[in-house]
Amino acid sequence: MLAVWMRKWTNYGKKVNGVTKRLRLSSRKIYTKKRSRCMTTERIILDTNSLLASLSRRGFYYPVWKGFLMGMYTLCVSNEILEEYEEIIGAKTSPIVARNVIELLLNSKNVELIDPHFHLELIVADPDDNKFVDCAFASNASFIVSDDTHYNVLHDVSFPKIAVIKLREFLNQITRQM
Repeated sequence: MLAVWMRKWTNYGKKVNGVTKRLRLSSRKIYTKKRSRCMTTERIILDTNSLLASLSRRGFYYPVWKGFLMGMYTLCVSNEILEEYEEIIGAKTSPIVARNVIELLLNSKNVELIDPHFHLELIVADPDDNKFVDCAFASNASFIVSDDTHYNVLHDVSFPKIAVIKLREFLNQITRQM
């Protein structure tokens, strides 16, 4: 707890001809709670379906999006990822919502725009998911958040070692920090 002493003039008495008769200096102690939240700035990659699942305020995964807005993690994206975000969010909700989400991401301080120069092509089953792996490798991200089973192939790859966690696990990490 942090204690702050505040002084203020209090009015005792009546006003006579616009002048207060008696003034007294009073002190009062105000307690304010000092925030001691440990903000981790983990660099992560959010798969499009994970981002989409976290956008709705009524959704179960909304704390993931709220954690992003509070700056609890750094979201690493590339131009390809942003284009996919806009395409999928626009198709599932509306183009206006997609545009607003992309603008928010581009203007946010905890978004890092990455230009991956290496294209590792580690995921053969769904080549569209390679953009997330390439971004994770280029940004040295802690992990990719996805429920997609195509990323299971990354567990067998010795280099580069890219961790993949489920959205539910990431939600548990976020809610522990809130």
